[in-house]
This record gives sequence, structure tokens and C-alpha cells, in this order.
Amino acid sequence: MTYFFHAKMSKDTGYESPAYIRNPSPPPELTQNTELLEADSIGNTTFSKHWLFSTLMKLIEEVERESKTTEETEFGVDVDEELQNELCKLWDMSMNCDVVNFLNEFKAVQILIGVIGKSKAPRVTEICVGILGNMSCDKNSCLEMSKEEKLILLYTSLSNPEARSPWINAIIKSSDVLDHLKFMFQSSTNCDLLKNAAEFVDVLLDLEESLCTKWATTEFVHSLLEAIKQIGCGHSDTLEVYFHIFQLLSTSEEGIQALVDCGEELAKPLMKYLNVLCEDEIVGLEGRAQCLASALCVFNILFSSNENIANMILKDEKMIRIFLKILEPLVPWLNVLNNENNKEDKSDKNDLKNEPSCSSTNSEQNSNKDGQSSDNKTDGTENSEPKTDSSTVSKSTENSANSNSSSNNDGSRNVAGESGLSDRTLSDSDEKVRRDLTLIHNIIKGFIYDYMFSLYMIDTEEAEDEVVICKQIVSYLNDSCSRSRLSYFILTLKETPTADFNPADFLQDLAEKYHKNRLRRIIQDVEDGRHLTRSDSDQDKFKGK
Repeated sequence: MTYFFHAKMSKDTGYESPAYIRNPSPPPELTQNTELLEADSIGNTTFSKHWLFSTLMKLIEEVERESKTTEETEFGVDVDEELQNELCKLWDMSMNCDVVNFLNEFKAVQILIGVIGKSKAPRVTEICVGILGNMSCDKNSCLEMSKEEKLILLYTSLSNPEARSPWINAIIKSSDVLDHLKFMFQSSTNCDLLKNAAEFVDVLLDLEESLCTKWATTEFVHSLLEAIKQIGCGHSDTLEVYFHIFQLLSTSEEGIQALVDCGEELAKPLMKYLNVLCEDEIVGLEGRAQCLASALCVFNILFSSNENIANMILKDEKMIRIFLKILEPLVPWLNVLNNENNKEDKSDKNDLKNEPSCSSTNSEQNSNKDGQSSDNKTDGTENSEPKTDSSTVSKSTENSANSNSSSNNDGSRNVAGESGLSDRTLSDSDEKVRRDLTLIHNIIKGFIYDYMFSLYMIDTEEAEDEVVICKQIVSYLNDSCSRSRLSYFILTLKETPTADFNPADFLQDLAEKYHKNRLRRIIQDVEDGRHLTRSDSDQDKFKGK
């Protein structure tokens, strides 16, 4: 038996206190006759068919009475309290599948939809929508509701593949849905409502590509930004949904234009989220991959399409700092997952079962092919491993796997435990995690390429006030960044060259141009495959490998 609370007013204190009220029992006369009791029970429950039918009849009579009354206020008409209580009990009962099946036999969906359309009592409307919401979780009820164009139980119905088409078609044809959503996003202070509304929009845009064009307006983007002000810019499931909506809008030309038109306003929550994420010494990526990927993707679009935003980002070290901090846990974690994946692939091949394991991963070798020079081999033999893989990436990964949070000699830290590189994570990691991290890595590589190319264009123009930007960025890298972070950043640059531009070569040119010797040597160390853990990287001479 399911119980719910009913508030009562205390005569002594004046405060409301909850009292238990159980769901409706069968009528007393039925309890004395077992056969009648079983005949009156709904399915395997003790809920009464007679009571439920009587309650629906009272509801219909109440709506008919409302249509004749003239005592309507700005808040609608009042409803008898006893009927409200019975309807609330029915609302609670509608979570039971046997009750839902019984309601379907009486065409309750059509009855409740009719009540919603005719009732002048907001409380009755609310309860009826709640009952339908519970019923929509049932497949047959959901299909029945999909035939009713008047009903807007959208999110639940869209989640049902067999029922979603009529809903999507009705939404596409409607001119009101978008207006209602914009009003809700702009004016609501209810975070649960804002989350549910965003989830509906997210699912809808994902299912219907044409709406990514039709709804791509600056007004819609502004309304979403108003909602974000209410929910905040700290990481949350709700914020993840909003950022993904922006990413879906960016899949159409109209959507990109709407985002760019709102660019300066949109850049604020994106940058605030990334800054909050990077406040910790080691950025935690677990559970944040999708939100981070959407934020970086949309921010990259704004950077590439809005000159004001590009200038704002380039004049501050914040963006380069964000790149470095994200790559620090991302690269080793992704390498470990790729290594585990490669080990599983190798174990399926009989001819490789007895082969010794390599310290470097196939993904690292593939990712560095384009950026490696002919001096990658350690001793000139055919089977030697690339120096970058064995010395820079793999050694840091091995250290991370063996120590959850140890310190290197250069002051940087291994990030195993804090980024998820623990024995537990390795044993539980699956293909989805690897795909999510790979997605972030690919997005951030594209963003870094655009960022470095913009610096290259500034450096080429040699405008005195703009050249300062390049010097400022390279000074930050040389003076304020650990060897570990710089190494991961440089390795990422080496994976992004095109026929027109090589970011790694450009960074080396900047280091030489502005005499940033420490940065120049670290670049050369990565290029040559040297992994140095000393703290004297600011001295003038190289030390041996």
C-alpha cells in the first residue's frame, strides 16, 4: 500500500504537520465478500474499480458544472476540496501499471485531454496533466497520446521511437512551441523546469535536423543564455544539456550565425565554465567529457568567426592556460586507455600472445608520424621505438600508473589518481570513455591549431601593438608553465600540422625570436625524444640523454 502526506493545521501551534493518508481502499461492503472484492480489484492491486470509475465521473461532472458557473476569478474557479483529494489519490495510483491498463480500457486519455481543454480550474488541469504524465510512461498509453495533437507531453513521448513521429510533425507545424519555450527560458526561476525544458529541446534538435535551422534565431539563443544565468556556470548535468544545444545549433549555417551574433554574450558563460573547471590543480575530466567537448566546440566556432572574441582571447593567457591544464590529464589518460585497448586487440591474435609488451602505444606512434624527424630512433636499429613515445609520453604514463599523485623533479605532478589513472579506472574503463576523451582531444587540437594560426597571422603582420600579444604568450609559456604541461602541449601541436601551417615549428620560431631559451630547449627535447626530469631547464646548455 502506498502512502502520501496530507498537511493539517495544528490548533495549538498554527503550524502545518504532515499526517498519513493511505490510498483509497475498496468500499466497505466489498470487504465482506471475497468474490466481490476480487472482482472489484484492479489487476493484482487492492485499488477499487468502482472508486476509480466514480472519481472519473465526478471529474466530468465538475467540468460541466464549471462551464455553467459565472463565479470565475483571475485565478480560475475553485474546486471542491474533497474532489481535489480524490484526484490526487488517482494521480498517485496512476504510477501503477495495472491501474494504467484499467484507465486505458475506459479511454481515460481522451477524458483527461477533454478535461484539460475545458476546465477553468488550474488545480484540476495540473492534476490531469500529472496523471497523463504518469500514464505516458506506458507504451500503449504513449502511443494513444501521440494520436492527440492537443496534448503536449513532449519529452516522454519523444523518448519512445514508435510514438515520436506524430509529435515531431506537430511541433514542426506549430508556430507556438518555440515562443512558449523562449518565454519559459527567459522568465522561469525553477531550475527543475529549466532542466526538463532543455532536455526536451536537446532531444528534439538531435532527432529533427530541420529544427536546428528553423529555431536558429538570436532570440532563442538569448533565451537560453538567460536560463544559464539562473542555473549557474559550475559543472552540472543541466549546464551540459544547454551547451549541447548550442553545439547542435552550430551544425547549421543559420545556427552558427545566430551563435556568432550573440557571440560576446555567449562567450562569457563558456569562458566562466572553463575557468571554473581549471581552478583545481589537476583538472578532473571524469563525468565532464561531454560538457567540456560542447563548450570547447562552440567556443572554437566563436573564436574563428567573431573578431572581437578572437582578440579578447588572444590578449589574455587564460585560453592557453586552459589548453595546458586540460591536456595535462587528458593525454596520459587517453594513452593508457588506448594502450589497454591495444592490449585487448593483441590478446585476440594467436601469433602475438607471447610477444613482450611495449612501453609505448600504437596510438602514440601513429599520432607522431607526421611530426617526427628521421632521428627518432634511439640506436639506428630497425625495431627501435620512437624517442618521443618512450621518453616523454610513456614514461610519464608509467609513473602515473604506479603513483597516484607523485611529484616530479621539475615541480610538475603526475596526474594518475586525480585524472582517473588508477587501477580501478583502468580495469573498468570502456570504449565510451575512450571515445569521449578522443572527442575532446580532437576538438582541442582543432582549437589549438586555430589559436596558433591566429598568433602566426599577428606575428606576420608585425603591427607593433599586436606583436606584443605573441611575446606575451611565449613569455607565459617560458616563465610560468611546468615542463610536463609544456611537453603535452608541444606533442599536441605536433599532431596538428597541415600543408600550409605547422604550429610546432611556429612555436619554436617564436621561442628563438624572443630568446626564450627554456621553452626552446623543451621543444627540442620533445622533438628529439628527451625526457628530462631536472629542474635546471633554464640553464644555457643541454645535458646528455
